[in-house]
Amino acid sequence: MTISNFDQIVTVSEYTKERSVKEFFDWYMQTSDALWNWYDPQDKEKYEGVHSKLGMVFRKEGIILAHYGKKYYGDMSSATIQPSFDGEPYDGIVRKEGEEVRVEITDSIDGPQWDEDREELKRCGYSVHDLVATEVVALKVQARIREVMCKKCGKSKDGWYGENKTVLIITFDDTHLGWKETRQKYRDELVEFKRSKIDTIKHPFREILLFGWCEKQFIGTVAGAR
Repeated sequence: MTISNFDQIVTVSEYTKERSVKEFFDWYMQTSDALWNWYDPQDKEKYEGVHSKLGMVFRKEGIILAHYGKKYYGDMSSATIQPSFDGEPYDGIVRKEGEEVRVEITDSIDGPQWDEDREELKRCGYSVHDLVATEVVALKVQARIREVMCKKCGKSKDGWYGENKTVLIITFDDTHLGWKETRQKYRDELVEFKRSKIDTIKHPFREILLFGWCEKQFIGTVAGAR
């Protein structure tokens, strides 16, 4: 079939359909491949489709929900996942054995922030590939994760997410945490940061997880997931 527009690849009803976690992961990966095979940044209609509200939600929240379901519920055949699109204070729901777990996803860093960091490092005389520079960025990543967590905790206290009903996933950009050979060092530091600076704080969430965009890996465990 020839694909002529974005709606032939993904629709709201198709994206928000409840599926088993395996079915959702497989559907997401196949649909994502179809989307990028179709996409042409020079084509205005295709660009607008991929950068539409649904396109952004599919690309940013959908991929994390797919990996979240696979990692934490992949061996539970009865577990299902249902992404949300509009009107809900969370990005998806996992259902298992009569229990619902809400999932909220938020970014700790975006492109403009990294551009600002890079300019700041240049002003200080560092190359972005210097070890010292990388350590500076790693500390900024930790600070922003903490800042985002505090903001989300404030909203939860206002009744947005409920007490112990929602898993909060905070994404971070690990492409700037050194080369592949040294990235594990900073990941280990993030593991310790989460243990000592996040897990020790009283918060209203069921669990707080960290997710690195580059390696698609989570930091943290979900009680009762497996």
